[in-house]
Amino acid sequence: MRGEGWGFGMMLEELRGLQESETVEFKQVWEDSSCLRALAALCNTRGGTLAVGWTDEGRPAGWSVSGSEQTRLTNKIQQILRIQPIQVTVLEVADQVQIMLVRVAQAPFPVPYEGRYYRRVGNSSREVLSEEMASFLLQRLGTTWDAIVVQQDIANVDEGTVRRFRQLASQRLPAIEAEEELSSILSKLNLLRDGSPTYAALLLFGKNPQYFFPQAVVRIGRFKDAVSILDDKVISGNLFQQLDEIMLHLRGYLQVRYEVPSGGNGTVENLQRRDIWEYPLDGVREVVLNALIHRDYMSQENIQIRVFDHHVLISNPGSLLGGLTVDILKQDIHPSITRNPLIAGVAYYASLIERWGSGITRLRKSLEKQGMPDAEIVIQDQRFVIEIRKKATLDRLKEVRFRGTVQIAWEKAMAAGSITNQEVREAAGVSDESARRALKKLVDLGLLHIERQGKQTKYIINKP
Repeated sequence: MRGEGWGFGMMLEELRGLQESETVEFKQVWEDSSCLRALAALCNTRGGTLAVGWTDEGRPAGWSVSGSEQTRLTNKIQQILRIQPIQVTVLEVADQVQIMLVRVAQAPFPVPYEGRYYRRVGNSSREVLSEEMASFLLQRLGTTWDAIVVQQDIANVDEGTVRRFRQLASQRLPAIEAEEELSSILSKLNLLRDGSPTYAALLLFGKNPQYFFPQAVVRIGRFKDAVSILDDKVISGNLFQQLDEIMLHLRGYLQVRYEVPSGGNGTVENLQRRDIWEYPLDGVREVVLNALIHRDYMSQENIQIRVFDHHVLISNPGSLLGGLTVDILKQDIHPSITRNPLIAGVAYYASLIERWGSGITRLRKSLEKQGMPDAEIVIQDQRFVIEIRKKATLDRLKEVRFRGTVQIAWEKAMAAGSITNQEVREAAGVSDESARRALKKLVDLGLLHIERQGKQTKYIINKP
């Protein structure tokens, strides 16, 4: 149909107000490869609109399509992608200038193009990588990894861990009775299907979950630098056991000072000492929980926790889901899209997390309360990485001695309060890679932190 639907004026006005996004794609001309790939990606995500004959700048591209060509392209979409568009509309902008809008719904099944699968990530169509394929197919089939059933009986579940959970969940899940049977508790949590436990049940409460999931371990280590390892541990067990052991090892790696309040009325409460850890333990615990709950357990990689002299790195397999970005994640209130909803639900009932999506906010608040730099969050090669840095102190600044590019970068940063990669290159006359290494060294020492403003990255002084 040509110019039908909402009316030409309304459709053109709506088009001018659109930008490319997870649900909108612009193409200046129809090309089978790029347009069919874009439509497959839209169907594999949330559905949306492909506008052909429209530029990224928001104006007609001067493209035209005849009525017979429109019919041919619509048939091609149906035959190659095996989907039926919701609507195909051609807008007459001027003589021999048209815009074709193709609207598609989210498909109830994965839609391939030339044997490959694509999905929308932000404003682009990206191929689903081989390591992401299983998760993608599960998502498109309306299920999750942690809901898969293992053909085993509940003898693999540790009753002691379940009893501990029952105590923790007494406030948020009063429907579980004190002497309730194990199978009944697991059923109420949707962790038991036809007498068989789900993956989530074995990870959360299993006697030996690594028998089924050898990748579900955590590597934690104390490092002097990137290659000097002072201590290295592999932590296994179910998720409740892993959380306890991780926090135990972190307390062994981190420094603590003690404060006894002065003044007061001399009561026992006023004389009790306070433990002041170099990193806020409640905030670090939130990051650990985030990694255990939200990691991609289909990946063969492990969660890694690296404790350095001046910063801590916690990374887990799995990128952000559902269009979430680091900028959105840093908002105090943001959407929560969990990869493992059954695991997250149990963590909530056990009061391990306050509410879905609040862990990063609680970390940032705890760092702010202790006067520390904000956490740095990045996505690296399908890994979610959080870096927590110490606050630079006057004593440490006096000890700093640099050479070459690092010295130039540090002096310019000290003078201006911040610096960019380009400014380092221009001042030191070095390559992009050399500037990046120099800035990374200053970040690793806790002297600078990264702030991203749109496409620009700035390195900001951590003031004493």
